[in-house]
Order: sequence, then C-alpha cells, then structure tokens
Amino acid sequence: MIKKTTEAICDNCGTGIYHIPENLSYREFAKILKERNIAIVRYRVGWRNPCIFCNEKCLKEWAERNGYDI
Repeated sequence: MIKKTTEAICDNCGTGIYHIPENLSYREFAKILKERNIAIVRYRVGWRNPCIFCNEKCLKEWAERNGYDI
C-alpha cells in the first residue's frame, strides 16, 4: 500500500516539526500549521511558498543570515 504524507521541516535547522497522513499542498499545510500554532509561518512578497520555522530562534538566525528584517 502506498500512503502519501506531508511533513513540515524547519527552513533554518532542518528539524521535522509536524507530520500529517494526508497529501496537501505546501500552502494548505502552512495554513494548518499557522492556525494551530504549531510552527512560525512567514509569507514573503515575490516568493511562491512561505517559510516555516520551528521557533523564534531559528527565524532570527535565518533572517540575519539572509539579510531580512523581522
């Protein structure tokens, strides 16, 4: 049997955040993570998919390394 699943991985450290046994699009899954306060989701102008972070520390590290303001 083949089962499609979706897993959220932090864009900074690569840690697995959340796993759901459904095949959802990236934006639908990010919406669920944001609504349930499981992860920090940041949408950016000009980017197709939002960034997902496991905590504020990872968000700050990523922003400093890539030159973004929080």
